[in-house]
Amino acid sequence: MTEEELGRQLDVHHKIPYANFKSNLEANKLEHLTSVCPACHTKLEAQLRRELPLFRQS
Repeated sequence: MTEEELGRQLDVHHKIPYANFKSNLEANKLEHLTSVCPACHTKLEAQLRRELPLFRQS
């Protein structure tokens, strides 16, 4: 789906958490990114926080 079809901007989501990369260039390679709607991006980030202990809040 395109931004035009959705009628709003898409977010860019890192498939692998950004903090896992040693460089900005590596983190932002296209193979590590995906476009998602803002609602799905929020869900993906919440899922990441649940699944990865590093991101869990005490």
